Amino acid sequence: MIKIRKSNERGTANYGWLNAKYSFSFGNYFDPEHTGFRDLLVINQDVIEPDGGFAPHPHKDMEIVTYLIEGELEHKDSIGNSGIIKKGEIQRMSAGSGIRHSEYNPSKDKQTRLLQIWIQTKEKGIEADYENVAFDQVDGAKLLITPNGGEQMAKINQDFQLYGVRLKKESTDEIKLEKNRHAWVQMISGEVEVAGEVLKEGDGAAISEIENLSFLALKESEFLVMDLK
Repeated sequence: MIKIRKSNERGTANYGWLNAKYSFSFGNYFDPEHTGFRDLLVINQDVIEPDGGFAPHPHKDMEIVTYLIEGELEHKDSIGNSGIIKKGEIQRMSAGSGIRHSEYNPSKDKQTRLLQIWIQTKEKGIEADYENVAFDQVDGAKLLITPNGGEQMAKINQDFQLYGVRLKKESTDEIKLEKNRHAWVQMISGEVEVAGEVLKEGDGAAISEIENLSFLALKESEFLVMDLK
């Protein structure tokens, strides 16, 4: 079973410095038909203008993942982490018992484009934690986040896995899920066929009752696949 969330049907917000598209209810945007999928609560596609960004603000008991599509992002938080994240790096923050952080576009003339993803935490009240992991950008599916982490992989406090997938036109790849698992596919660019449906740039898809996810790129494509319990 596959249910598509079309790009042009997402919620939107434009604050001048931020142009956002919301796959699920977020902030002032509420859609009772789209409030999350399994442990996946938020997927925001953000475009941050030069010198723009999120001022310091708090989070608690949430796993927050940032995937850079274009540009750079400057991170600072209340537990002592700071640095600039670039494409080819994955940022994971466990808000735990409480953390404050800011995220800014450090460029004077270039936009930052990213996906912000929130996952329900497995255990509340843990110590807040942060990591930024660089990974090789290769063709095909690459595992970026797991519960245990690993080489070129971030660790997350949930039964969750995240794949980054890059496919050239007419190439294929497959991701196998365990029985009774679910998946969310989020398109970044291009066009792919999966489970008999075509997903285009910005589209998302909730997938259940399918164990072998076979992808055919109709155009050069980049997308994320989230393996959920």
